[in-house]
Amino acid sequence: QEKWVSDDVNKGHWDYYLYVLSAFIFIVCVILTLILRWLNRLMMDINTLQCVLQQCENVTHETDTEACRESIEITQI
Repeated sequence: QEKWVSDDVNKGHWDYYLYVLSAFIFIVCVILTLILRWLNRLMMDINTLQCVLQQCENVTHETDTEACRESIEITQI
């Protein structure tokens, strides 16, 4: 009889560990997804900025990025 009890306890422990493990994996997946989305947005922002700078150079013929950035800020206001 004692053997059955110990088996049940071990099974309960395994269920608990599997539950914790699956929860942990789920949390990690969510965090990774959020990080990837944030990185993707960051890359899009960088690409947009480069594109705007390129457009700015074409319009103002300013190769100086600082002057270019100032003219962008003026157009945004």
